[in-house]
Amino acid sequence: EGGESGAVTRSTISGTGGVGISVFGGSQLTVSDSTIQGTDGGIDGYSSNLQVLNSTISGGNGPRLYLYDCSGTVEGSTLSQATGAYGDGMELIGGSVSILRNVFENNQRFGLAIYSDTDLSAQGFFARNLIRNNSSSGVYISNTPAVRLAANMILDNSRGVRCAGTTAGVLVNNTIARSTSPDLGDGLQVAGTS
Repeated sequence: EGGESGAVTRSTISGTGGVGISVFGGSQLTVSDSTIQGTDGGIDGYSSNLQVLNSTISGGNGPRLYLYDCSGTVEGSTLSQATGAYGDGMELIGGSVSILRNVFENNQRFGLAIYSDTDLSAQGFFARNLIRNNSSSGVYISNTPAVRLAANMILDNSRGVRCAGTTAGVLVNNTIARSTSPDLGDGLQVAGTS
């Protein structure tokens, strides 16, 4: 229905044919100390407030965490082993979210992808995350006017960070090292009017 609130605590969701958890319509959900594994989509949020705390979301098709026009915090969690064409640890489209002290690793595409579309502007503060061993960019940012990355470790990805489109961001005190691709292996790539 939307507009509801709830909590998932110390729980395991695995092997579902669909999304592990779906939240929409202005709802509020806290997921803490839980595991979501091997699902077709980990947690999908639409126009809601989500708190994802000290949880593991791993293995399965599509992004492990997909947030569209959401607010909230993702902290102390691991997002890993996403597969498929959209095999990202996390996709943030619009909204305003704080991403703190997480691990994004071993995803088939991006560790963390941040987008804005024509109606939604993504904003966020991304700090003290470990982003490693992702098959494309560790962090991909596109058409996003207000992003701050601080004190992140971005290691052993095909490319470290890519800013595309009309992105405006601040990167401060990050470590970007050991990009692995001979073709994509930039530490930081700025393209378009970024």
